[in-house]
Amino acid sequence: MDGGDRLSALPNDVLHLILLRLRSAEAAARTSVLARRWRHVWATLPELRFRMDVSLAAHAAPALRRLEVSTDADDPAASTAALRLAAPRVAGELSFCIWPRWDDAPEEDDGPAPVRRPGGVKLPCFEKATELWLILGLLGVSLPKSGVFAQLTALAFRDVPFTGRCDLGAVVSSKRCPVLQKLQVHDSQDLYNLTIFSESLLHIELSDLHGGMGRLMIVAPLLRVLDVRHCFYWRTYRSHSLVRDQPYAAVFAPVLEDLIWVDAYDPTTVQFGGVERLRKLVTQLQCMDSLAALIT
Repeated sequence: MDGGDRLSALPNDVLHLILLRLRSAEAAARTSVLARRWRHVWATLPELRFRMDVSLAAHAAPALRRLEVSTDADDPAASTAALRLAAPRVAGELSFCIWPRWDDAPEEDDGPAPVRRPGGVKLPCFEKATELWLILGLLGVSLPKSGVFAQLTALAFRDVPFTGRCDLGAVVSSKRCPVLQKLQVHDSQDLYNLTIFSESLLHIELSDLHGGMGRLMIVAPLLRVLDVRHCFYWRTYRSHSLVRDQPYAAVFAPVLEDLIWVDAYDPTTVQFGGVERLRKLVTQLQCMDSLAALIT
């Protein structure tokens, strides 16, 4: 049998499929030592998965349909730099995860909110990305004040303190995210006010917002699912004056079908308008009678 290197004779598209099965940019890069033909194949992969100590700058593909980055380093400057490198090149999905180290991860209990880490990650505008999944390990985030996420359909935050004058509502509304369909914010902090005007959102999930929201306003004519859990609880529980700190929510979603509201509820300050199509309601037992009127 001929002992020649038949793999190297394959076209780049086929070699890409082989390297993608390694599920690691580091492993793919090591194939460059096999032969001259393989030297730059990894650098044109349409998908990347790597830890942040592997330089994205060494990769040459102008567009990435998927990029996965993970690290346990709590360095906001390095994270910001990596995101800036990725922003013009991601034309698909970005998953960016900072995992807390075991020695400083917050304990799971019902006590005070997890303590944020110093510094913040500056998120650039991803004009071509379709999905962003951000787990920041309690590093704060600053959202871009300008730019349009023109292709973004899904946006998710977890373990994120929203710092300073971070206006998430302005970013996810139609002016900045014209085709956004799904928004998720979980286990995060300092999102006190959220006002969304969106003509594209179909699904919103908000849960375990430590510090407690004070104001939630949503106007979304296409919204079908609204899932709110333990977002106002902390603010109400810690309040010394329920009149001063009473949370306020107003939702106008004329085609809303599923409402999950496991949270503080007072019909005088939490109002749902135009929800005649509601078909599913999940809530706390003590709120059932008051909210049941929405589907009767």
